[in-house]
Formats: sequence, C-alpha cells, structure tokens
Amino acid sequence: VGGKLAYRLRPRTLADLATGRAVALVSATNGKSTTATLLAAATRELGATAFNATGANMEEGLVVALDADRTAPYAVLETDEAYLGVVVADTRPGVMVLMNLSRDFLERGVRAKRLAAHWRETVATLAWPCTIVADADDPVRREIEAALAAGAHVIPLLADGVDQLPDAQTLPPSLQS
Repeated sequence: VGGKLAYRLRPRTLADLATGRAVALVSATNGKSTTATLLAAATRELGATAFNATGANMEEGLVVALDADRTAPYAVLETDEAYLGVVVADTRPGVMVLMNLSRDFLERGVRAKRLAAHWRETVATLAWPCTIVADADDPVRREIEAALAAGAHVIPLLADGVDQLPDAQTLPPSLQS
C-alpha cells in the first residue's frame, strides 16, 4: 500500500529514490527472481544494496524496496517485463540483465512479440552509459542489436553447457561489432 500511495501522490517517487544510486535491473519471463537474488548478493560485497527481495517488481514495489534503504549506494531491482520502459526511464540503470521472453505470457494475455518490441524500444531510449547482459543464445538478439546500435556495452553469457563463444565470423553481421 505504501508504494502505491507514494506513487499516486508523487509519480516521480521511483526516480527520486533511484537518483544517486548505481542501479541494476533484471528482467525476464523466467528466472528473474533467482538471477536478481544472486546479483544482489554479489553487489552487497561492494556495499549496502537496496533489493526487492519480495518479488514486488512493478513501480510500487520498487518504490518500497528503494525506500527501505535510502542510503544504499547500490540497487538491484527485479523488474516485470512489461514495465521495463517505465522503470528504465525512472531509474537510469547502469546495468540491465535481459534474459528470456517466453510464451508463458500468453496465459496472462501479453504477447512475447509485443514485449520484445517494448524491450527494443526501451533499449533504443538509453541516453546514458548502460551495460546490457544478455543470454547470447536467447532470441533477445534484436535487443542486443539495438543495444549495440545505441552504443551500449554488451556482455554475452554462456549457458546450458556452452563452453566458448562462437567465432565472430559465424555471428550475424549485426552482432559482429
């Protein structure tokens, strides 16, 4: 209730609470809670870290997480896939972990293609340095391409038994940079 009320009274509450922090966002259909928990644990080695450990991953929940530790210089926020654009605009993350978009959303009335387009549009709006970490095997390739085109630093991850990145010559031309 607190985050919802704060957000209604002052729509810039999320932006205000994120200002001055190093913010990392984690978004995906599956695995974002686990990934965000691991990233928050690692980030705590650097210092106090605000984190939405309850999984409340829309604006109101993020407000509560940031308000709970106003002095933490770091924030790791699990972010609902459909809210990525708003959250990015308000928090200006330095890192985004964009994992998977799957058909699980069909059950909730949201199309994966629409979400992929939303992510592409969001990445294209980045006007500050932001590192995007994405599964190189995932169909998020268009998001990676958009990030590269926007000048973002992209870090590919190896997963599912893959032990080395492919040679640059085997990648699509848009990913060879």
